[in-house]
Amino acid sequence: MKRQVKEIVWRYFSSDPAKIKNIIRDFAVVSFDMFDTLVTRNVMDPTDIFSYVEILYHKKFGDIPFDFKGKRIEAEKKARQNVQREITLAEIYASLEALTGQNCSTFLELEKQCEFLFIEPRKDMRLVYEECIRQKKKIYILSDMYLSKETITELLHKCGYFDWTGLYVSSNTGATKRNGELYKLFLASEHLSPQTILHIGDSIKSDYLRSGQYHLKSILLENRRRTIFFDRKNSGELNEPEWLGYTALQSFCNNQLRGINDFSYILGYSVLGPVLFGFSRWLNEIVQEEKPDCLTFMAREGMMLKKAYERMFPQSPVPVGYLRTSRRSVAYPELLGAETLSDLLHILPVKRNEDLNGLLELLRLNSNHVWKQLEKFGYTPHTSVANVSPDVLGILKDAIHEKAIHQKEYLRGYLEQNNIYGNVLAVDIGWRGTTLHYLSRFCSANMPEKKIQIKGCYVGVLEDNKQQSFSRDPKVGYWFDKAHKEEWGYIVSVSRMACELLFMPDEGSTTHYADKDGNIVPCMDPLEFSGSDICKIQVLQDAALDFIDAFQDSSIKEMIHITPQMTLASYFRFGIRPNKESLGFINTFHYTESGAVYSYKTKRFWTYLTKPHKLIKDFSNTAWKTGFMRECFYVDLPYYKFLVWLRRCDQIRSFHGMKN
Repeated sequence: MKRQVKEIVWRYFSSDPAKIKNIIRDFAVVSFDMFDTLVTRNVMDPTDIFSYVEILYHKKFGDIPFDFKGKRIEAEKKARQNVQREITLAEIYASLEALTGQNCSTFLELEKQCEFLFIEPRKDMRLVYEECIRQKKKIYILSDMYLSKETITELLHKCGYFDWTGLYVSSNTGATKRNGELYKLFLASEHLSPQTILHIGDSIKSDYLRSGQYHLKSILLENRRRTIFFDRKNSGELNEPEWLGYTALQSFCNNQLRGINDFSYILGYSVLGPVLFGFSRWLNEIVQEEKPDCLTFMAREGMMLKKAYERMFPQSPVPVGYLRTSRRSVAYPELLGAETLSDLLHILPVKRNEDLNGLLELLRLNSNHVWKQLEKFGYTPHTSVANVSPDVLGILKDAIHEKAIHQKEYLRGYLEQNNIYGNVLAVDIGWRGTTLHYLSRFCSANMPEKKIQIKGCYVGVLEDNKQQSFSRDPKVGYWFDKAHKEEWGYIVSVSRMACELLFMPDEGSTTHYADKDGNIVPCMDPLEFSGSDICKIQVLQDAALDFIDAFQDSSIKEMIHITPQMTLASYFRFGIRPNKESLGFINTFHYTESGAVYSYKTKRFWTYLTKPHKLIKDFSNTAWKTGFMRECFYVDLPYYKFLVWLRRCDQIRSFHGMKN
């Protein structure tokens, strides 16, 4: 032979179609296992099919008369005890009826229906199968299965498999691969030499060892049923139906991602994709219920939410728009009422470590003329805002007011251009809702004739203890808000950088508005990221949209209700318990926002042993605390639980401080 066949014996493959395509060239005949080789169920455990039978029965007929799943498993065991050959589905249900004393024909039909709903071709092996067709190989399919040969044929056709030479099913022949009899029958019936056959399957015993006893060469496939973001340690928050749906969703994503090694794509498909799908459905329910005058998505992260929503609901019942706004762009007109420096700092998004240069950049007053006046008082660009005298506002006030007047008119014009009026649903990633707070105030004060009432629809809503007025703004959160699951907000708080990067578009933050030939246009900062970073984000977000398309077209779409907790569970493994791949994905992202550097990068813990204050400072400044700790200490420990404990200690200390 051209290649030494012995090189493929006793070797695991990572289901790489290219490698297998090269190997099949040396064989005249290729035989395939069926389940988990040519086709796969979108469930993590095959017995989960029985849980979905219960769900279908409940939808159609009401209460289930007995514990179907438990009795179905028991019935199969009893049926196998009575015979030495492979059993049939009819024999299993005869055993079930004997156990329950009830007619179970309805359950039998529902089980068949669920098999068709959850079956899908295994993508990597579909490519290998098609290559076998192209090379005109003889193809045989050997399956240990209680389903009838006719049902197996229908399942294969549903998954796009045709033109095989022979199909051997244990329920029809009575022989199994498990005991080797099916191989014996296959070789005798087809008069084939074992040396001409390559067998491909996923079971060590049935497909690899037993085939070897009959001198077939074989390839043992990897059979993973979950993505790298599956997290059993976080399953405690999921109730039983959510856990069932979560594992099925994991299996679906894993099957669609077979053969793909690009981490950006895997992350987008299995983490961001389900979040966007669930959020869009939730948002559409709000739109249908409240019937707003317009639905507008807010820059920047709202761009990705808009793409997902329009992908799922192209015929929106209300006009859909996109506003390029930011806190500083909509809050600038408020500076007309700023009487003190404290007022100014309260309005603008000024960071704790802001210097005077950064403040002037926010105000767009960073000019030689302004600096000449400030230098007279001894100020430099690096002077901390905390050390600036209140008299500075007097120096800047006239220039600020002039710009604020212009921005007031431009912002009004921009909103009118985008046809903002009446009841508005404004959609964004969220957190504290500062942008919409100032936008609502602006509309109320400057556009009363439009009767604008804005309600925020966010991925999550964090409470702002310093800005109590924000809590009165109408807003709801998909993951969490004041009304539900508020404690989940801490998950985002300690991993904000990781979360926001998933939604980041390829445009900078809006700084202000300008009049260009009678048209009001938003002016934006340059994008903070490098070209390679932008490319990674684009791959990630394209993958999320691919998930939406695939899941929309899947037969399990109506069987799996994607809940907020299910989507948060996958995010948890990325943002809260990150693996090395997650850390490596984000470690090039160093970006700035209003003078603050957002990064998680850290040194290893031993470099901090003599500099504990440096550790505390770096930890306080990071925008991804769990990633920081994972990188610093290297080992995968329950860092989030430790942070929750620290937070509770701080809350208790604050409470006792208030009492004293």
